[in-house]
Amino acid sequence: MEAEGQNEDDSILNIVDVEEFIIQMKLHENHILLDVRLWLEYKRGRLPCAILAENSKVLLSIADTLDRDKPLFLYCADNFRSKAAGRSLAEHGFNNIYILDVGFNGWKASGKEIDKTRPKISKHQIKKSII
Repeated sequence: MEAEGQNEDDSILNIVDVEEFIIQMKLHENHILLDVRLWLEYKRGRLPCAILAENSKVLLSIADTLDRDKPLFLYCADNFRSKAAGRSLAEHGFNNIYILDVGFNGWKASGKEIDKTRPKISKHQIKKSII
């Protein structure tokens, strides 16, 4: 029986704690850091250099531009959405995926750096606000 919130496909994901997340990002200098929360959450604060991928369409659009071997680091508020996003990326051929086990909330609680600068609005956000 699987633990709550776990999926047998999670074995292809590297679900790591805050310290290991930082270590792995440093070891993989060419990584991509993806925030899979909503725009409202993202604009309130995010990990430095994170790219917003607030839904599967945006996530896969970003993924389509990347080498499948590129290390991807994902987080959401806790880890539910990031695991789902990670599984989706794995299904699309990515094999070097790291998930922050405690999400943004745990990152913030651990006292790690948070970017609270006003984010630039992307073309996606402008289009979304017009519709």
